[in-house]
Amino acid sequence: RSPARPDGCCLAILAGHITSPGRIELIDIAEPSLPEEPGDILFQPELACLCGSDLPFFDGQLSQEPQHIGLSLHEIIGRVIDTSGKRFRPGDRVLAVPINQVGLFERFVVSEQRAIPLDPRPEEEHALLAQPLGTVLFALRKLPSLLDQTIAVVGQGPIGQMFCAVLKNLGARQIIAIDRLKDRLEMSPRMGATATVCNDEQDPVSAVSDLTR
Repeated sequence: RSPARPDGCCLAILAGHITSPGRIELIDIAEPSLPEEPGDILFQPELACLCGSDLPFFDGQLSQEPQHIGLSLHEIIGRVIDTSGKRFRPGDRVLAVPINQVGLFERFVVSEQRAIPLDPRPEEEHALLAQPLGTVLFALRKLPSLLDQTIAVVGQGPIGQMFCAVLKNLGARQIIAIDRLKDRLEMSPRMGATATVCNDEQDPVSAVSDLTR
């Protein structure tokens, strides 16, 4: 735990620092404070998941070593500790997205515009998926209408599964899920896929051609 003064205020907080591939050290850094300009929150992460874009920082795919302190975490929900803005109050539970994925901190300051309130009804493990779901929705907004269209979704990890679910809701006629891993494809029909192709066992181009005639 962070050291504390007798009045209970922390002198430092913990931060994650990737010092070499696969090695994360917890270090003490100064407690962050809200800037004088309004519009920020002091955010305390409490639940997070790793995105595929976080993994290169952990496994050494990126050449910079050691990495910047706080890399890499950005799919996070937690609590507002303090605020200089008007959107939230201390104690509010929110999903917050740090800039450039630098969120591996015990607490950090972020703009209130990069946070949304949590719906209290779903389990927080489910509410956390609002962040990657937002990525899927952002991508689909760039496409024309997909109503009654045939779509192939390449890759059936969490993002690919969400694409299947949203495409079903958008009225796609045929949704073909493609992945090399059979266990992922077992989930795809439940998420909206009308057909699955394991490209570790068959040529995906031929399979999609057969399915779409």
